[in-house]
Amino acid sequence: ERENSVMMQDPRLIEAILRKDLYCFIQATFPIASPGALFAPNWHLEAMAYHLTRVLDGEIKRLIVTIPPRGLKSICGSICFPAFVLGHDPTRKIICVSYAETLARKHANDCRAIMRSALYKRVFPNTRTPDTGAAVSQRIDNAMVKAIAWAFRWGEMLENSTHATIAETAAAEKINCGSSSSCSAALVLCVL
Repeated sequence: ERENSVMMQDPRLIEAILRKDLYCFIQATFPIASPGALFAPNWHLEAMAYHLTRVLDGEIKRLIVTIPPRGLKSICGSICFPAFVLGHDPTRKIICVSYAETLARKHANDCRAIMRSALYKRVFPNTRTPDTGAAVSQRIDNAMVKAIAWAFRWGEMLENSTHATIAETAAAEKINCGSSSSCSAALVLCVL
């Protein structure tokens, strides 16, 4: 009981926990990302946070999260996680891709709402947020989205030895690269 009262009375402790623990950060920022909804703690959210933390730490290079709809994949992975990552390292570059431009914009706006919140500014006081001067691009580049899709598919084909070179992969996909350098640019995106 004494520990609980210390946590409630010491905001620095709570801020330190939110800086270190993605699951706690998701739980704390959920009301900002989804106003009016109640956060229901569950093991699958802890599992997502654990694996996303491993991505942040560089232990996992590729992560696919497959859970049923309404399981908070977007809130965890496309809204809270980018805010958490940028809180730790504002120089990181993050690309969130969605099947629909409106959904991508919503996720970006929800992430910005978290980053502009008083809570976020207390947890990550040294992170410049969009309202304090950092430039935030809201432009969605369809060519970039296509290049990213190609890069991931081609990367898998090359890893699985479906094709030996980028040029062979492009030819099999019926894509005229002109020179292999334009195709290489798509593959580099996969590696980044």
